[in-house]
Amino acid sequence: MPKKSLNSLHSKKINILYAKKYDQEDDWFSIPHAHPFTEFFYVIEGEGIFLAEDQEYELKKGDLVIINASIKHTEKRLKDLNFAYLVMGVDGIGLDEIELNLESENPYVESNIFIANFYEYEDDIINIFYQIKYELDHGLTFSDEIMRNYFNIFLMKLTRIHKHVYLKAETKKSANKQLEYVKDYIDKHFIFDISLDDLSRMVYISKYYLVHEFKKYYGITPIDYLLKVRLENATFHLVNTDYTIKHISEQSGFTSQSYFNQIFRKKIGMTPSQYRKKYRVKQ
Repeated sequence: MPKKSLNSLHSKKINILYAKKYDQEDDWFSIPHAHPFTEFFYVIEGEGIFLAEDQEYELKKGDLVIINASIKHTEKRLKDLNFAYLVMGVDGIGLDEIELNLESENPYVESNIFIANFYEYEDDIINIFYQIKYELDHGLTFSDEIMRNYFNIFLMKLTRIHKHVYLKAETKKSANKQLEYVKDYIDKHFIFDISLDDLSRMVYISKYYLVHEFKKYYGITPIDYLLKVRLENATFHLVNTDYTIKHISEQSGFTSQSYFNQIFRKKIGMTPSQYRKKYRVKQ
């Protein structure tokens, strides 16, 4: 990568969204999904399969995968073999043009996916990963800056080792279609039982990232937004209709009237009956 391109990445704000380790004891997200950010995936043990769009690739210890946003993918272990890997979600960076390295054992590189073996440099990769994970998990003073510095070191070493990968800064900041879909779904289906698991599965992104991004764009978590919509519906009917409180609670998506009363009092500061009496529109 040209020096100028690498410097331009340093000037942009890169956000590390998560850093996790998965092995055979973990129940990871094993169905095809896509993220609105770039994912870095490093195999530390065993063998597995990486599926990207309609292609399937075998992975082994030391393989590094970089996959751009919006590319449907998943990973799975081979039968009876352990498969452990490290994964980071990173916002603000993505793969640019890549030159095919025909001498690589695993030369699959395109504009959206990069796979190559870095086993010789595993100690460096693992050390940087755990430094980032520590800062992310503990949230200490200057953690964001320290994580970005460690990540920039990773990028520089990656570029020095493998001269055929090009990365670019991404400045996408508007709410994406996945978040808009979740918000619209809640607006239209708040009467039904909806969980965070349901919402994350609908748009093929992790629960953590869904909460993080939804709150960033809308100022509220998906579940808090669901509760807000339900309470708005309830207050409207308390003031403007003759429906019973039990009926209103059911039509607002609450599982029971007692739970409705409890949440209403906690959020509104009075019971549904008191609210109706205070704000009721006179016929």
